[in-house]
Amino acid sequence: MNKDNSMRYTSLFFITYFLYYSGYCIFSSYMVPYLAENGYSASVSGVVTSLMMIASVLMQPIAGYLTDTVLPARKYLTITILMVVILAIINSLSDSTSWLNIIIIIISAAFSYSFSNLMDAWVNRTKEVDTKISYSRIRAGGSIGFGITSILFGHIVTTFGYRWFFLIQGGIFLLLMPFLYFLPDLELKNRRTDTKEKNISFNRIFSVLLKDKKYCMILIIFTLYWMGHRPIGSYLSLIVRQRGGSDGLYGNICGIGAVVECFLLIFMYRFKSLKRMDRLIFLTLCTSLLRPLLLLLIDGTIILYVGQILQSISFALCYSVIVDAFSKFSDYRIKSFSISVGLTVASVVGMTTANLVGGFAFDLLGENATVWVSFLISANNLLIFMLFFRKIIVEKNI
Repeated sequence: MNKDNSMRYTSLFFITYFLYYSGYCIFSSYMVPYLAENGYSASVSGVVTSLMMIASVLMQPIAGYLTDTVLPARKYLTITILMVVILAIINSLSDSTSWLNIIIIIISAAFSYSFSNLMDAWVNRTKEVDTKISYSRIRAGGSIGFGITSILFGHIVTTFGYRWFFLIQGGIFLLLMPFLYFLPDLELKNRRTDTKEKNISFNRIFSVLLKDKKYCMILIIFTLYWMGHRPIGSYLSLIVRQRGGSDGLYGNICGIGAVVECFLLIFMYRFKSLKRMDRLIFLTLCTSLLRPLLLLLIDGTIILYVGQILQSISFALCYSVIVDAFSKFSDYRIKSFSISVGLTVASVVGMTTANLVGGFAFDLLGENATVWVSFLISANNLLIFMLFFRKIIVEKNI
């Protein structure tokens, strides 16, 4: 592929990630304060956000298999966008305190959350035709979108409230559609053919993945990673309020973290010493552990900025390794499925557990209990990695 095409795909993916994570920021990061604004407790918010994750993990295997076997990613994601927009309109017209509103939010999450993992798989598979594409640089577009939207939307809800919550999310998703049509078409590797090598049926697809011990190992590491991050991540807006801050301050904290994450992702590819998978994972786990440690030691709101910056460094390191890790240990016929399901299961199982435990801990014991949950899980994950997994990764020269 020539240089012009390479730059064109990189730029288009960058813009697509920018727009997606702008919409994701609104729907995900502001969901807990939105629910709190409508009278729901932290425990109920934890149940709702966990159900959103579960809906996503149920949808992801279907989406991944379809985009490997039946529908190109572009067509499937176009359908996803239309569903998100329709559900956003319905939600904006419904009573914000009704259970119908909650049900629609959960259904919308099934479509919108699966979008990013399919995009990750699309970028990874584009390396088949463009080896110069850098996922970390493309993912930086998402960080910029998340950061800008986080700051702007925080001030919007402080001034106007949450009445435009769903319509803004739906509008941003609608902007994604034209950019998808300029991204590369890729061959469906698991389509039925007349060759001797058979495609992998949906019934066999999970057994193929679970037989690969290295794939399962990566899945465990990153499931515990998200489980350790999320107790603070999900309830950061409530922690900010507990420490005397506002939704505007919460938006600023998230925004600054996203800016740091963006710059790191853009320049990450220059650090050749970080190409080794074991080093990247080790640094990812270490930096994630520092945030809860500092929040336990230091009170006030300034340390929340420091903690968010550290977590953003951890995210940048994580995004630089996680997609390649799942891709490396997957069958080439089901790469989209393997990557998207691996990313989804790790994040959903980790985040769902963390949301439930963190929410109940916050309601029963207060802010510090939630931070302790984050610290203990993160510390144990680092210990498990050092004792059992790091040696295996080094021995396999990855």
